[in-house]
Amino acid sequence: MANLIVTNLNDNGVGSLREAIAEAQPGDIIQFDSSLANEPNPTILLTSGQLNINKSITIDGLISSATPGKITISGDNQFRVFELQVSPQFQPTNTTLKNLIITNGKAEGINEAGAGGGTRMQGSTNLSLEDSELNNNIAQFGGGIYTGFRSNTVVINSKFNNNDGTLGGSERGGGAIATKSAGSLTVTNSEFTNNKGINGGAINHLLGNLTVDNSKFINNTSVPGGTIPNGSSNYHGAGGAIYTDGANASGANATPGSTGGIIRINNSVFDGNTGSGQGGGLFLFAYPPDKIIVENSTIINNTIQANNNGNSLGGGIRSGNAELTLNNTTFANNRAYSQGGGLWVGETSPTTITNSTFSGNRAESIDENSGLGGAITLVNGTNSTNIINTTIANNYAGFQGGGFWGGGTNVTLTNTILSKNIANNGGNPWNVKHHTGTEFNDGGGNIQTNELNSNDTKATPNIQLVADALLGDLQPINGVLIHPLLTGSPAIDTANNGT
Repeated sequence: MANLIVTNLNDNGVGSLREAIAEAQPGDIIQFDSSLANEPNPTILLTSGQLNINKSITIDGLISSATPGKITISGDNQFRVFELQVSPQFQPTNTTLKNLIITNGKAEGINEAGAGGGTRMQGSTNLSLEDSELNNNIAQFGGGIYTGFRSNTVVINSKFNNNDGTLGGSERGGGAIATKSAGSLTVTNSEFTNNKGINGGAINHLLGNLTVDNSKFINNTSVPGGTIPNGSSNYHGAGGAIYTDGANASGANATPGSTGGIIRINNSVFDGNTGSGQGGGLFLFAYPPDKIIVENSTIINNTIQANNNGNSLGGGIRSGNAELTLNNTTFANNRAYSQGGGLWVGETSPTTITNSTFSGNRAESIDENSGLGGAITLVNGTNSTNIINTTIANNYAGFQGGGFWGGGTNVTLTNTILSKNIANNGGNPWNVKHHTGTEFNDGGGNIQTNELNSNDTKATPNIQLVADALLGDLQPINGVLIHPLLTGSPAIDTANNGT
């Protein structure tokens, strides 16, 4: 293993990064001479095409401890910046890119040839991206990064801003990252802002394990694009920040199989993202026995716009077709223009929600049949659903079910508070179904306010009815947005401790 030093900012020639990549051997580390920090905005401007890497190497662009202190590599809005390839012997390669600013990359071409404006990974290549930025890259899909078949990508402490994956109108159009099947994507301590895609404003992930931990997704947008095969146009533009289609490719021909994968979102923030049709913040779809887990996260201020079919489902999250676990997560001030202001759950999706808060979410009415489930819509009434130690407060439905809409006899509430949810009943004077349109099973310890209608539908047969649950304003406590119980709240010491 050797260290190679880049001594200038030229596109090619002696001392250039391109020359260092060509001369490097597997295991080598390419660094940059510290004197380059004296250059104003030290940038390598590509003039002769993308940089190809077909060996396992590290490129470390740190040149100074001062901010930003990193080398910028620009595609000059003409070229993709990096392409990661298998070795000349067709063996997988492992590349580490760290302390780099990858910007103004552009990928054009048909299908995967036009993917990955900042970086394209061929199949069976692996990438670790550390302490880096990808900004203002554009592609047919995967504006920042495209990962190929059976490729694994780890993103650590990095930022993606203003990348665009909509150039080709593809359903795979993730703005920052798009992945192909049978690989994995792990994102830690990273930020995704102002990216634009089709099906995943920031991330479009296909048939592989996905882990997102301690990361932020802010103001990303998923927009409708071209025609999708197989008549699935309802999903076009879904997932303002993240769009997933399965977590495993263990079946024949890399299709979903019997070995399930996991989509896990932990300790992350989704704020101000916008989608079209389904999933303002996240569209999480998988295939049994895949599991979807969202925990310790904040889903706020996301919006799902109506698509051409009039669908607007799940302002915060649209989840479906696999087991869903939500824990210690807050949905606040999300908006849908049809159903599920906070959360919309469809298909066969056993669901468990614990220690969570739904506050100020809205399902607006855009016609006489919309505005259902201000906080939560449960489409399949046969799904086993358990909601435990959860607060559902101040949500609004333009028609019915300010708290809940849908569900059935397999839904059980335990130690759950429904407070001051409102159903506008389409502007009619009915004054009904403010909290729910369906009565659920009673696990004990539940409370429902009845200030609008003392005879309104009860969420469970034995729920405690009160005029005021005495909840404080939504506020961060120990890093989590919740409604604290005020002195004298009827919810104090009334929980069913058997759960």
